[in-house]
Amino acid sequence: MNLNATATLRTSRTTLKLLAPGDFEEILGLFHEPDTFRFIPHLQQKTMDEYRAVLANRLNQIASGIALHWTARTPAGELVGVLNYSPISETDRMQLGFQIRSKFHRQGYATELARAVVEHVRTQQRTGLVYGVCSIEHIASATVLERIGFRLHEQRSDVFVYVLDLEDNPSSSNEGKSS
Repeated sequence: MNLNATATLRTSRTTLKLLAPGDFEEILGLFHEPDTFRFIPHLQQKTMDEYRAVLANRLNQIASGIALHWTARTPAGELVGVLNYSPISETDRMQLGFQIRSKFHRQGYATELARAVVEHVRTQQRTGLVYGVCSIEHIASATVLERIGFRLHEQRSDVFVYVLDLEDNPSSSNEGKSS
């Protein structure tokens, strides 16, 4: 799959642009917010160099056309968060991911931004499944996924696995605020 790597997305409150090296320092700040990786164990307790390598890998995924990673910013340029449409490790399944700075929690940004990414993917690809995986303790992420049309596919001992069929019609009935 070759994804459109020239995408700039707009929502009512933000602009999403593809990750660039100039974003790294601000994203590293997000990565060091308290509890930012509380529900993402494989990204916990890494060194700054390891986090830079994670970001460099994301740039490589964009360049190779296998994933899209965005930064979301306010009109004033303030980083709201990061989002991704990328392969689940060691599978050919695609996932939606989002990480919002704590100062923007509970204001509807995650829902707004995740919806924009899903709509972009729909217009580029139009078919297939998108997964959303979140800790069973992370109710806010589960709520966001449900609000944008994902349905619970599987509950494991530690995670919920949600799925969205891109061929399904988008629903506007799930509007709302979340983290």
